[in-house]
Amino acid sequence: MLNPANLVLRLVAVFIVATCCSVTAQNSTAKTPESLAFHCFDKPFVSVSARTRGRDTIPAVQLSLSDPLGRRQGKGVRGRKIPISKYGKVVEVRSAPQRSKALAIEICDAKQGVYELGVEEHGSEAYVLDVSGQAPDTDETDTVLLHHIAVEGRTRNYKFTFKIEKRQVIVRWLDRDGNEQIGIENNDW
Repeated sequence: MLNPANLVLRLVAVFIVATCCSVTAQNSTAKTPESLAFHCFDKPFVSVSARTRGRDTIPAVQLSLSDPLGRRQGKGVRGRKIPISKYGKVVEVRSAPQRSKALAIEICDAKQGVYELGVEEHGSEAYVLDVSGQAPDTDETDTVLLHHIAVEGRTRNYKFTFKIEKRQVIVRWLDRDGNEQIGIENNDW
């Protein structure tokens, strides 16, 4: 039988371990890197992100992207990589890190032109595919969205254009014939 002093020491040790582990779990979530957008104010910026409905977890997808110069970023990238870019989990809103998680390919100093996007789906959850662009000295950000439900093993391929005209950023999907569209397919949800 434990004497009262040893019992108190064991309880304190359990409390310290529980507190330590709880803090570690909270901090590991908080360590999701913030978006490159917070550091790219003076150059054109393109983001392709996948997020869940609640934005509190990362969807089970993988992304790959080619820019107008044929450089790449994302899953399984080989060859020329897009210079100022990153791929991975990000927090898109600083003030709400727990409610703005996404998997993203982000490009600072993005080139204008046609981009090719690949989305590998894993699992069967709903997700939003968000393509947005912004540029210095322009009026606002432009965004196009698709709402999908993943199908295990499916790969989706898209093209979109990013351009800046008359102080306005324009992001548009391209259909099979290369025509600009705001929407290119029906949303799953």
